[in-house]
Amino acid sequence: MAATPPFRVLVAGSRAFADYPLLCATLDRLLAGRGPVVVVSGGAGGADRLGERYAADRGLPVERYVPDWGAHGRAAGPIRNREMVAKCALAVFFWDGASPGTADAIARARKAGVPVEVVRYADPTPPPSPTPAVVAPQAPPAGGPPPRKLLDRVRDALRVRHYAIRTEDAYADWVKRFVLFHGKRHPDDMGEPEVNAYLTHLAVEGGVAASTQNQALCALLFLYVHVLGRPLDQLRVVRAARPDRLPVLLSQNEVRVVLDRMPVHRVVADERHRAGRDEVDEEEAGERATEPDPGPRGAGENPAVVGRVAGGEVAEGAEDVGDGPPAGGEHRPDQQCGEPLVRRAGEVEGEGLNQRVCFGW
Repeated sequence: MAATPPFRVLVAGSRAFADYPLLCATLDRLLAGRGPVVVVSGGAGGADRLGERYAADRGLPVERYVPDWGAHGRAAGPIRNREMVAKCALAVFFWDGASPGTADAIARARKAGVPVEVVRYADPTPPPSPTPAVVAPQAPPAGGPPPRKLLDRVRDALRVRHYAIRTEDAYADWVKRFVLFHGKRHPDDMGEPEVNAYLTHLAVEGGVAASTQNQALCALLFLYVHVLGRPLDQLRVVRAARPDRLPVLLSQNEVRVVLDRMPVHRVVADERHRAGRDEVDEEEAGERATEPDPGPRGAGENPAVVGRVAGGEVAEGAEDVGDGPPAGGEHRPDQQCGEPLVRRAGEVEGEGLNQRVCFGW
């Protein structure tokens, strides 16, 4: 009887994660009833180390993937993340919403089709930050208009710059979502970290397209630059992956089947298809005609090149027949374009002039 393959579960997350009871409760719930389990770890601090501790307490084997910083430099972390998720059946992340390394691992696991469980937690001991000075809002003058609300100010700034009404609605909606995501905090009290966290959340947990994330980024940049007057400096955002879009081409047999199913417009479709093929044939003929002459092809054969001469110079062994009609106004077939032609050396007057080849140069 074949042995059951091990169930590999990746346990990773932010380095500041220290809630071991939460990790144990989460893994016990997800791994209940599973076969032989192998814990995969990135060897970092925080959630990775607690995952190894969980494996030791439960008697489970551990596979460690340590980044080779000396060989790969700054790319060692993403390379390690790609290797970790390659053979996993489940990936569990304990994320604070701001760690870019964990966000990259989450995105790679989802792109590889691995089931992902993201446990959001609040850092119980956030690093101290200087408390911004609280500026009391100025009371409007007596009898003056009340202060404008934030979304009204956003719409005013967009209309002054003649943005489309759909763009105005979309930007106002993104600003509202941004404020609700951070617990209805005013954007004046937030900055680059909050913008990074929200845009990364859209790509990692929201699974939005790259164009959607880019629209949200443009809306927030407009808010801070043109409404609040505070340009954002450093944005470290996990960008949503752009799908590979390849053109759909039909083979000759498929084109023939499509034309056979068009009894009403068959003539028009045939003409369009034939015109496209004729253009391709003309381009190929022009490319062959502009190839250099390989030399004599046989006894008594005098190969010739008939075409326009760049810069008005005539090739050696050829005769310039002029660039306009003769003095008497007589029309000549070799001057239909009004540009100088070159006649083959030794060519008799009036012979072969209609068999002209026009080259791209």
